[in-house]
Amino acid sequence: MLSNKNTTWIDLTLPVYNGSPVFPGQPSPTFFSWTTLDLHPNATTAFFMVEHTGTHLDVPSHFVKNGLSVEKIPVDRFCGRCLIIDISHFKPGESLSKEELQRTINEQGITVFPNDIVLFYTKDSIRYGHEDYFKHYAGLSGEAAQYLVGQKIKGVGIDAPSIDHAPFDGHRVFLPAGVIIYEFLTNLEHLLKKEAFFYAFPLKFNNCTGSPIRAVAQVKDR
Repeated sequence: MLSNKNTTWIDLTLPVYNGSPVFPGQPSPTFFSWTTLDLHPNATTAFFMVEHTGTHLDVPSHFVKNGLSVEKIPVDRFCGRCLIIDISHFKPGESLSKEELQRTINEQGITVFPNDIVLFYTKDSIRYGHEDYFKHYAGLSGEAAQYLVGQKIKGVGIDAPSIDHAPFDGHRVFLPAGVIIYEFLTNLEHLLKKEAFFYAFPLKFNNCTGSPIRAVAQVKDR
């Protein structure tokens, strides 16, 4: 965290390194020295990884044929007022129903407005790197996703490897509606019950279905 006058900046991004956790079936990221100061006038690093490695975002083309890819989306879609919904009390591996989501929102006194970015705190990022990280996490059902789309949100994120579970009904609702998905977030507990603004800009990769991001939140100090 970094505090400035009347504002605290919170880093919501997990580190990416050689062999860092990836979804089963995806290649682990690889970093290696391309040039070194011992032999060259400058030092550089080359790397290989899937664009959905570590803290990243998903855009429509990830699940939608001919959907928008990263470079075609206006940059104002990647930032906005954010709301934090605490679902850490739900059992890992569960998919929240529409009714459970609505009840949780009401109990926590949250109001969702159009163009909000809704982030879900599950506590799952503390298991990053553990064997069960990709197996047991709370996510959203397709019906819960449809409810949020109906609220006209522009983004949704979670401190877990995915916003949903296979067969990924949430992705199939959010992405066709143009809702950007943010996954592998961390430190969301610092945003609970706070007024915050979320920033998570992608690299301008042509024809890519997602991008690594440096997600941060700007929180107003009371």
